[in-house]
Amino acid sequence: MVVPPQGHPQLSASERADPEPPEAPATDAAPTTDGDVLAVDAFVEDVTLVRVDHAGDGLDDLRVDRVVLEGVQLTGTSVQRSEWRDVRVVDGELSGVLLAKSEMLRVELVSSRGLGAVLAGATLRHVRFVDCRLDAANFRTAELEHCVFERCGLAGADFAGATLSAVTFDGCDLTGCDFTDAACDRLFLARSTVDGLEGVAALQGAAVTSDVLVPLGLRALAGLRIVVDDEAQS
Repeated sequence: MVVPPQGHPQLSASERADPEPPEAPATDAAPTTDGDVLAVDAFVEDVTLVRVDHAGDGLDDLRVDRVVLEGVQLTGTSVQRSEWRDVRVVDGELSGVLLAKSEMLRVELVSSRGLGAVLAGATLRHVRFVDCRLDAANFRTAELEHCVFERCGLAGADFAGATLSAVTFDGCDLTGCDFTDAACDRLFLARSTVDGLEGVAALQGAAVTSDVLVPLGLRALAGLRIVVDDEAQS
């Protein structure tokens, strides 16, 4: 059951996030473990990289096109101002990765960890996160369009000042997330935990499933400093 806010139409299927999948590498070459192709200001295309380790390295201004990354290690790596087009990341470790002001188009991240990842000011279009841990990730002032988060841990994630257009959170832990001053359009919250969520007023016009309605409503009331006091009836 989807509950549309009063005065707003229910989101149709065509209005919800529907990310385009990434294109596969245009090559039959076998996967490689040669991580040297990833470097500062490098352009990498049509390759599958397996278990490459660049934890803590600097890869700013990297550009990747039609690339698959399996088991990549980017913990604490600086990949700022990078461009990701038609990329699939599987079982990646991206905790603390710096992706500020990066651009992503048709990207999928599956079963990956990005605890405390920094995507502030980044642009994400047609991006899908599936079974990922993104607790405390920083999406401040980022632009997200046609993005889906499926079964993701996002506790404490920061979306303050972000622009979210056609974005879906399905089966996610949004405990303590901050949406203060976010600009939201065609936002869909389904089967997700929203305890302690901040910036509820920015979610005006969102569609939610019935299980999200009550806890989200309680957060809205808290923001208005409305309390429930049954003792006044006695």
